[in-house]
Amino acid sequence: AEARPGYPIGVAGFPTVLQAVDLPNPTIFGPGDFGYPDESVAVAKDERFKILIQPGEWFCDYYRPYCGDKLAPWPVGIDVEAWPDLSGGEKSLDFVVYDKIRWYRDERVPAILDALVAKLRADGRSVEVLRYGDHALGQYRSALSRARALLFLCEHETQGIAYQEALASGVPVLAWDEGVLTDPKQIPFAAPDLKVQSVPYFDERCGMTFKLDEFDKVYPEFWRSLASFRPRDYVLDRLSMEGAARAYLDLYRSIAPGR
Repeated sequence: AEARPGYPIGVAGFPTVLQAVDLPNPTIFGPGDFGYPDESVAVAKDERFKILIQPGEWFCDYYRPYCGDKLAPWPVGIDVEAWPDLSGGEKSLDFVVYDKIRWYRDERVPAILDALVAKLRADGRSVEVLRYGDHALGQYRSALSRARALLFLCEHETQGIAYQEALASGVPVLAWDEGVLTDPKQIPFAAPDLKVQSVPYFDERCGMTFKLDEFDKVYPEFWRSLASFRPRDYVLDRLSMEGAARAYLDLYRSIAPGR
């Protein structure tokens, strides 16, 4: 890179990386974190940085007022060999409940997690709850191998690797998706009309989403439709390792010499 200062480079990581890579080359930064929006302005103003990657479109929208048209959505690929299709195996568990409620847990765990688990059990469903950051990877793999479905509880995700690993495993997802930004550190920088998502990569093959007041209507429809979902097909189409590599190379080539 030092020998070819006009040739583009890719840089990934946290803002401290920018200080370590002091090169004049045209640069794609990401995947990574270039700070909260007030800090990202300085990065966006730097003429070296041609593209700033964020995992999904709504998070690009969050940064766009500060970083302009340099933003590009780019999700990392899901390794479908590491997460094989488990849909044909013997299933002994109705729902894995993935608890990734991150804010105001004293209020939200009883009102959301506990309430929904109680409704599932009252309907005769077997349930296993796993909390984000409090389980081993092997536990998650084992639960997915036994599960007919995943109930995903998270306020919002920039990509959402865990639910996508479930999709790759052939496990349909029922996702709480309120569409409201909750992170108190992000709220001061957000546009008032920003729409966030808990499952930013999702379509009708993956399962269904619901707002809290819609659960009693959506859940029965989801359960009736369980056999019709094709979640792994979505991952193969939209989130494969090969597709992610091609998408990154397309971004990289867009700032290559002669473009």
